[in-house]
Amino acid sequence: GMDGYVAKPINTQLLTLEIDRVLELLPMAATATPTAPARPDDLDIGEVMERLGGDAALFDELMGMLLADSPSRLADMAAALSRQDAHGLAQAAHSLAGSAANLSALALCQLARQMERAARDLDWRAAQAVLPELQAALVRLGDAAAALRL
Repeated sequence: GMDGYVAKPINTQLLTLEIDRVLELLPMAATATPTAPARPDDLDIGEVMERLGGDAALFDELMGMLLADSPSRLADMAAALSRQDAHGLAQAAHSLAGSAANLSALALCQLARQMERAARDLDWRAAQAVLPELQAALVRLGDAAAALRL
């Protein structure tokens, strides 16, 4: 299902507010860490632009899709985690990891892969710990993409 919505074109402030709103509905939202400043591994712009043949409009479109879709994937992960649904959790994490990898969103990809491993290992404590980190990485990614203004 869909727990939130942000209309295109994506506005990172509205996206952040919507992510926060959706995650507040989840039991683990109280453990979320404050947003940290962007890190070098949040987005490898050189790599992604090389992959996209330097097409800034395509980058903006794909990043907008990732940022628009990710809150529902995080909500899916949280719901699967609350049900201890390893398959659903791994599937949502795998999907997010693939999308993040396509855009060289390295930190988000790494965290999504950690979530996928935790699900496959039935390590619910580790999965619970990764969820707020994923949220923070997504917010940093949105900020990094907005700062590029490609």
